[in-house]
Amino acid sequence: MNALSTIKPNNSLESSSLDFVIVQNLIKEYDSAKKAIFDIYASLDNISLDNYQIIAALTYKSYSSGFNSIKQAIQHVSSCYWRKLDEALNLRNFISEKEHDALITKVARDEIQEFNYENVNSFINSIWNSRHYTYARKVDSLFDSLSKDYKSNLGAGVNPFIIIHKNKYASTYSRDRSIDEVRFIARQLFNLDITFEKAETLPNAYGEWQSIDNNLLKVKFYENGNCHVWFNQCLIDRINVVLNLIYPNQVGTNSLLKHKRRAYDEPLN
Repeated sequence: MNALSTIKPNNSLESSSLDFVIVQNLIKEYDSAKKAIFDIYASLDNISLDNYQIIAALTYKSYSSGFNSIKQAIQHVSSCYWRKLDEALNLRNFISEKEHDALITKVARDEIQEFNYENVNSFINSIWNSRHYTYARKVDSLFDSLSKDYKSNLGAGVNPFIIIHKNKYASTYSRDRSIDEVRFIARQLFNLDITFEKAETLPNAYGEWQSIDNNLLKVKFYENGNCHVWFNQCLIDRINVVLNLIYPNQVGTNSLLKHKRRAYDEPLN
């Protein structure tokens, strides 16, 4: 599932294939777990103790005064398998952080549908059939989340020069994650390996430009923790093709659009 959005040389979007074997195996595992839960509850009916005593006997620690109902137990197991699906398919790589957080919140609250073939198939098909728009929203949300305190991060389209801000008293984790989000999109759009060394491993080299990701990007770190990111023109072109799906005839088509810094136009490594 590394290529939900693939761009052809002529800048048109093409379909990708998706291997459902992982999904099918998880559904089989869930069906087995569901049957086991029913068996467990059937066995509990043969124990002449109250729920608190049964929990104490099984765990030695009584975190609850009683067992949940079998319906609640099945919902919890179902949510666990939705979480497994999320991890197996790396959905966070292909949908916006906001959409992913909403999904995980539903899972955590056991508010998502049962993890059966019909519901999982419907969920996957929904993402797959709208994959280019889903991915476009992810790209859009990434740039929309940049700090508006910098003029470089304002304006229409994708600015070829952006600043990823580090909060004064925070760690660099959030900054590095944002850098890697940009890098992931860049590498995915050019069919490069997405299992790359993360931003935290890059040398600081304060005040010096570093070419990364086959020269798709250049980064410059500063002692205040901020990172400047500069885009290759070929990357800008492909990102704008994606964004045109949700902003038709509005992004990447205005030759009069001015930016503080132009994209650099260099061959890839």
